[in-house]
Amino acid sequence: MNSIFLKQIQSPIGQLLLGDYDDTLCYCGFGIDILNKNLTKIAKSLKSDLVFQDTNLLKMAHFQLDEYFAKKRTYFNLPFYFVGSDFQRDVWTELIDLSYGKTISYLQLAEQCEHPKSVRAVANAVGANNLPIFVPCHRVISSNGSIGGYSGGIEKKRFLLSIENVVL
Repeated sequence: MNSIFLKQIQSPIGQLLLGDYDDTLCYCGFGIDILNKNLTKIAKSLKSDLVFQDTNLLKMAHFQLDEYFAKKRTYFNLPFYFVGSDFQRDVWTELIDLSYGKTISYLQLAEQCEHPKSVRAVANAVGANNLPIFVPCHRVISSNGSIGGYSGGIEKKRFLLSIENVVL
């Protein structure tokens, strides 16, 4: 059986749980609840068990997160493993290209993904992102300029945007 190696880290927005599958980052979750529905779904999909063990990739992810929180990094240079539908992977790939310090609306993102009539489906895909911060779903806001939702909670989203000097 394969393994997803997990590392718990402390960050300015609380505890994060990082997951490494086959030397690719497959998970970043808020808190350390290993029974998290998304992580359990990923493990089942990858036919993997969950093992708390540090890896070189997890060390690098932790280092890059520390740099990001210190405002010394504007992008992440790590291999990602997306577990989801083709549609979700298309949306997440678009998210990677969102520029540091910039925001985009769910509608604009749907248009960029060439699914202009699927705003709700795009928003759901954004919400299902298993690599928040690394795949910057916090940069997606409502069309009216309000902050919108966030899997980690609105305060974490506000904090991440403030790191990037975004004021809503």
